[in-house]
Amino acid sequence: MSAHSILLLAYGQSNSDVYPAKPAQACDAFNDPRIVTFDDGNAFRGLLGALPKAPVTALVPAASASYETKKCRDYQSFQIAAAARLFHEGAPEGLRQVIVRAEGRGGRRFHGIVKNERHIEGILDNADGTDSQILLNMLETIRIAAEMAAGSGAPLRRIIVNFIHGEADRSTPRDFYRKNFEALIARVAELAAQLGVEVDWLILDPAGTASLGSGNNWPCRLAMQEVADAYDNVHLIGGGYGYELDDVIHYSSASRALFGEHFGAAIAALLAGGAGGAADTGWLLSAPRIERAVLSGRQVELHLGGDKEFQLVPGISDPNLNCEGFDVTLATRCQIEAVQQTGPRSVRVTLEKPPIDDHRAALTYAYQIIHGKDNRMDSLMPAGRGGWRSVAALESMVLPGRRIHQWVPGFFMPFAEMEQG
Repeated sequence: MSAHSILLLAYGQSNSDVYPAKPAQACDAFNDPRIVTFDDGNAFRGLLGALPKAPVTALVPAASASYETKKCRDYQSFQIAAAARLFHEGAPEGLRQVIVRAEGRGGRRFHGIVKNERHIEGILDNADGTDSQILLNMLETIRIAAEMAAGSGAPLRRIIVNFIHGEADRSTPRDFYRKNFEALIARVAELAAQLGVEVDWLILDPAGTASLGSGNNWPCRLAMQEVADAYDNVHLIGGGYGYELDDVIHYSSASRALFGEHFGAAIAALLAGGAGGAADTGWLLSAPRIERAVLSGRQVELHLGGDKEFQLVPGISDPNLNCEGFDVTLATRCQIEAVQQTGPRSVRVTLEKPPIDDHRAALTYAYQIIHGKDNRMDSLMPAGRGGWRSVAALESMVLPGRRIHQWVPGFFMPFAEMEQG
């Protein structure tokens, strides 16, 4: 296969390689000269929504460029970790270099707004509907990556957008968020078609807040899952609630290294499949979803799709807020009595009594609202976490002794939509 490049493009809010998470983890694999970025002085974090101040003239090793860049020095990039893991797993023949770059901005919704007479742009557009500078920077990064890759003798073959977003759009209606996300996908697809390259999207299900925040019952999370179900080139790789935070909302440096490795293993599987092969990490590409939910009286039997074994690990969730990550909405008019694993991909939830017949009555998992009066554990783990994760795990190449599981994405499931047993 001829020499080629791929672009790993982080997009979204602060957690998409924009937040300055310290310290940078030490790993020799990060210094691989095949992991490159732009030489414009912005390295892996990108322009942060600003206009460019210097042109891009070359692709340079990402690790050294990041160290030499004040805005990136000592900060951990999840995409550099992803690229390192990709090469560790075995890159496809002909892959000469992986370009890493972020072009998101912290605290930004999809749509721009005007607040206190101040314009706050979105990652899709401005308040007046015109393209935001954040979006323009993203599209220009793709064009520049294609130009630089071609000039290096390894043309750009694939764009992989690693999407981490949601906090600013936490209250946005599900359908509206999906419409915005699909509009973004369409804009990138249009440009990719003009350049003759493939494009894929990988999504990390947002973790939500730590205990001092409001939780993670965000409709946008459900919209992301719908988009992943609807598009062959969009993959929800797993739940982010399994990773510790630095503060109320931002992932820690160690977490970025770990889920960066997850992204890298998933990308390795994606590229292997595109080349007609297979990878041992294929199970990390798309997280399993509830394939069947059966309500019988006061019991719900939940069954995950796929063929990998998943385990409900007791004690990971906050028992003040839920039962092993499971909860019910107020309209259910009862509480959960017990949750137990019943099979390699199955869990039984037992309620105090059958739920009432109300369309608002629903079962949730890792989809937690927190009220100010609620008791809760003092922890930097996401408050809306659960313990349903893969039995199999990757051994981290960055943090020895740490293991990388796939976590079942959070969900909201009305009892009225379940199979009646």
